[in-house]
Amino acid sequence: MKCSVDGCEKIAKSKGFCSMHYHRQYRHGKLDKPKTKREELIEKGFSYCPKCDGVKEISEFNKDKHAAFGIAIYCRKCNKTKSKLQYSTHKNYHKNTQLKSDFNITLDEYNKILDAQNNGCAICGKTEKENGKMLAVDHDHNSNIVRGLLCSNCNLGLGKFCDNIDLLNNAIKYLNNER
Repeated sequence: MKCSVDGCEKIAKSKGFCSMHYHRQYRHGKLDKPKTKREELIEKGFSYCPKCDGVKEISEFNKDKHAAFGIAIYCRKCNKTKSKLQYSTHKNYHKNTQLKSDFNITLDEYNKILDAQNNGCAICGKTEKENGKMLAVDHDHNSNIVRGLLCSNCNLGLGKFCDNIDLLNNAIKYLNNER
């Protein structure tokens, strides 16, 4: 004998229902699939963040097409804290991955270049501490060959001159004539 619920092809176990429909009727008093607490909250414009154990408006959650209901599990504040912690814990991994994808060098190769440049910019000699951040990897945009490490000012300067040696020579002549 089949389950008495329309569309259910399972075999009836008790009181004309399959085990799933029997348990739904017994536990919830209805045959429809019960809504989760999160689903009920979302219908009201709220969601629950398990990290901070709070119910907040949906606007405090990021969209996430891979998560249930298209809303991230953690609120923005908790997600930011979690991301910062994860980044700080695995900082070298992130730096290595970034260097590999952008310039095809590893963090070890970056450090070797940095040591060869006496831990400073290849042009002005500014260190990472003086610069306040990692030195930029300077590379030839045509061949993608790494030339060295530069502070942000020197890197931007070369970029503004489009790596054109003639323009740079003209700039040097200009500066020499002004003195």
